[in-house]
Amino acid sequence: ACPRGQFQPSEGKITDCSLCPTGTYQDKEGQITCTNCTGAGKYTEKIEGATSCTGCGAGNFYNSTLTTTNKCQKCPAGTYSVGDTDTCTACPAGTVSKAGAKACTPCTCDTYAKNNVCVKIPVGYYSHDVGNQFSRVASGTPLSEANISICPKGYKCPQDGTCGANLTACPAGSYQNQT
Repeated sequence: ACPRGQFQPSEGKITDCSLCPTGTYQDKEGQITCTNCTGAGKYTEKIEGATSCTGCGAGNFYNSTLTTTNKCQKCPAGTYSVGDTDTCTACPAGTVSKAGAKACTPCTCDTYAKNNVCVKIPVGYYSHDVGNQFSRVASGTPLSEANISICPKGYKCPQDGTCGANLTACPAGSYQNQT
């Protein structure tokens, strides 16, 4: 019987074993065919004679253009993967990631995402929630639609931006007429 990683192309000829071709595997002895590695991000570590398929795992993707036997590559910064995929997914608005990320991280409510970095909200502004995508403002979106607003009259915003819940009302007998 042919060993694992090989198959018997001609039935009845035990001495006629062939290696499973690249992209296929055989995990049982004495088989007459090999099985294709199917599914996104699945590949064989060996060029020929593989006994199993391998997945790329979370934070990585399968890159068929690599010339090495291991065709897994880290997802670039600003993207992520949950594993066994041919591509990485872009982080949603208001989130960031490092290379090889399994998930994206939301920016805190006193920051916004710009070029895959959480940046402090500018002086005189505050955010309404976690995960702001301030870069939308640069493309002409009004601040209010980006969940970032100018500090309202009658309230004090810290010098480095703040979360909406942290707005401080002016004390009785005083006012704030600047934004």
